[in-house]
Parts: sequence; C-alpha cells; structure tokens
Amino acid sequence: MLSTLGKLLRVTPAEQHELQALQGFLQALERTAVQVLSTVQLLPQAGTLQVIRAASPQQLLLQESNSSSSQATMLLVQPQQLSTMMWGWATAGFLPGRHWWSCYWAASTPLLPAHRAQELATSLWAAAQLQQHPPAAWLAGFWAASSAALPHASPQELCMMLWGVVTLQLRPGGSWWAGLQAAAASRAQQMAPRDVAQVLWAHARSDVQPPAPLLAALLQSASQQLHRFSGRDAAMLLWALAALGRPPGQQLLQGLLQSLMLSSCKLEACAPQDFANILWALAVFQQQQQQQQHAPSADLLVEL
Repeated sequence: MLSTLGKLLRVTPAEQHELQALQGFLQALERTAVQVLSTVQLLPQAGTLQVIRAASPQQLLLQESNSSSSQATMLLVQPQQLSTMMWGWATAGFLPGRHWWSCYWAASTPLLPAHRAQELATSLWAAAQLQQHPPAAWLAGFWAASSAALPHASPQELCMMLWGVVTLQLRPGGSWWAGLQAAAASRAQQMAPRDVAQVLWAHARSDVQPPAPLLAALLQSASQQLHRFSGRDAAMLLWALAALGRPPGQQLLQGLLQSLMLSSCKLEACAPQDFANILWALAVFQQQQQQQQHAPSADLLVEL
C-alpha cells in the first residue's frame, strides 16, 4: 500500500486538502505498522533465534536455534517489505513517530544480512530522506551487509547509498569505500550522466579521493555521453572535480560547456546555484593550471 501511494504521489503531487486527509490515513497506517513490527520484535525474547532462508530466496523464516525441530516457527517480515515501508514513508513525506522507529530498527537490524543491494540502498536513502540517523548497531550491520552486496549493486543503488552516506554525514571505513569504488568502476559504462556526477560528488563531499582507475572509468563514461548531461549534472560533475583537485581534460571540459551553450533548454533549466558551481569550478581549474605552470620542474629540482 505504501509503495503504491508513494508512486502516485511522485506522479501527481497532492493538493493541500488532499494532504490533510492523507495525513490521517498515514497516521492510521503507522499504528498498524507499529503493531506488526512490535510483534516481530517481541518474539525473539522467547529464546535464541536465528534467521534462515526458506525455499523462496526472498522469504525469510525464523527458527529456534536450540530446537531439535527443523520446521520454522514463524514467517518473518521480508527485507523487501521493510525497505518498501521505509521508501513509502520517505516518498509520501511522512515522518513516523519515535515508537515506530524504535520498532523498525529493532526488527530490521538482525535481518540486514539477508537484504539485497536494492533493499539496503532503499533503506539508507529513506532514512536520510527522513533525516533519521540509524543507531550504531544498525549501521554496523549495514556496513557488513552492504560490503557483501556492493559487487551486485546497480549504478542507481550505488548512488542511493552514497547519497545516504553524505546526507547523514556517515563515516564508512576504508574497506567499505574500497568495495564501493571497485563496484562503481566496474559499472561506470552503465552509468547515466547523473550517476557519474553523483559518485564524484559524494567523494568530494566525504573528502575521499577516488582512486585513479575509478576516476578514469567515470571520466571515460562521461566523455562518451556529453550530449546527455543536463545543466545540473554538468555543474555537479565540474564542482566535484574542482573540489577534489582533479581537473578534467580539455576535451571533456569543452564538450560539457559546448553541450550547455548549444541548448537553450538546458540553460533555462539551470538553477542559480548550478551557474555558481560551474563558475566556481572554472575559476578553480584556472588557478590549478596556473600553479602547475609556475611550479618548478622535476629536472630543475634535481639540479638545485
């Protein structure tokens, strides 16, 4: 239900009187969700429980680990249902109360190892969209689960994770970044212009330098689809490269600027901040070029 509602609101935003009626509906839906999550949360108190996979790869069962019976005792909420619930709240712009969040974190944390890349990305994106910082236990489970899922993540899923990391001001470890960078490099040719820009933007915002293979793969992908860059995506890419101190080649830079100048639609769609980001990036690139020209050469340093 939340998934359908979220899709409808993305296509047709609700009017003010519709939002008031929708608020009551969402509050009732929240109470029902709390009851479901509370039930899931309370059952593990009966004994030591472990999550196992059922015949269906997307269906999880809960089984008592100290029981001699191999038959599962309870059908548990599926990871996809949990992530869809989060996505629905975020898309509808509805912030559940503290009780719901307490139940959600408790119910979803032990299930994180069974989340696929899509479900992990959606969950972190939704938490960031609703400005809810996950507790330490949930984050620890997320880093471990997402590290295993990164090789299978799509470009969109990688970008959703990165957006969540930046928005929530999270600090993943070096091994997580290495896994994400390897996954992004392998998916670079499948990335749309916005994906390329967002990956580099997230690195810049997190003060993490992309390794040379990743940067080369992303810039190659960008150079092959210059005409597809919107003004906002071009501004994001140029700002990120300037912030990282990694100026693009002249061919890529001129191609992006020409693509914008030759399209009045792209220019009209740019926000004032987009123009400011482009101008700032160009000034930084020029300054970096001047510094390189005035820097003593390696041969001169040896002579000195």
